[in-house]
Amino acid sequence: MNAQTNSAAQANAKIDNKATLNFNPYAATPTRAYGDQSLSDSAATSAVGWDIVKTDEKGNRLSGAGFDLVLRVTRDNIDRVKDQLLSMNNNGNAVNETSLLELAEKMKYTGDNASKIAQATAYLNSQATQLEARVNSGMETYVWFVHLDAPTDTDGHGKLQPIFGTMASNMQMGDIYWVLDQDLSTTHMTKDDGYLQYCGVADGQYVLSESIVPGGYNKEADAKFTLASDEGSYYVSGAGANLTEFPLLTNQNGEAMYTDDKIEGADSTNYHQVENQKKTESIFPITGGIGILGALAAGLTAMGSAIVNHRRQ
Repeated sequence: MNAQTNSAAQANAKIDNKATLNFNPYAATPTRAYGDQSLSDSAATSAVGWDIVKTDEKGNRLSGAGFDLVLRVTRDNIDRVKDQLLSMNNNGNAVNETSLLELAEKMKYTGDNASKIAQATAYLNSQATQLEARVNSGMETYVWFVHLDAPTDTDGHGKLQPIFGTMASNMQMGDIYWVLDQDLSTTHMTKDDGYLQYCGVADGQYVLSESIVPGGYNKEADAKFTLASDEGSYYVSGAGANLTEFPLLTNQNGEAMYTDDKIEGADSTNYHQVENQKKTESIFPITGGIGILGALAAGLTAMGSAIVNHRRQ
């Protein structure tokens, strides 16, 4: 059996995963009938995550930063990731035509609406095959996080549809889904408190990529990191560990930061801090072009005037 156990996972919650197998051995043989029997088992899954605070270089919290979460896929976790790829029917929530057309626009599909819907449907249905091919070829493979809108959504987009755009960082998180293309990822936007959180994601190697940069700041470099439940994780002390390239998250005190079952929100005292540096001011435009040519011409003119004045003297 395989089950997606992170449905509606929230911090501070515990999901009890239970399975019962009912069987009647040898029921067809009267002389060896033992009656109905059952085996059952259960396991508790903590819905965990971690807090992130976005600041400038002086520690002031920043709004308007957008982040995409990226997961590295290997032979170790490909089966789990395939089960969590966005599909046409996500835990009973079918993708509607409006969302399929939105996907088609993001992927720049052409044709009439019927053609775009068919192409979008084919894309969703082929993701698992494409993912398998990439990993089998030895390609460095990543998938991007995508979220569903809230059940109470009233903007006409539809109940529990994928968000191929931005969402507020304080929006309730539910099931975890992944897509093969960054154009379809859900970008989490920080508000005035600079706060960002993810819940219910599994141990693994991730990248946090700033795709929307606050005005007046430089883009932060992509941050590779290992997310782990504890020091015994396969990605920390097991064969899957690669802490040189994917170091553990650290809190503001530089201490290793494992997944946290006590997400505290914007007032968290245990968080990972990411920061932007302000752009360096310059008299030259960043892209060069006519501005820098004009400045050079002005400089040459000033030099020429100085030479003429020197000769006159």
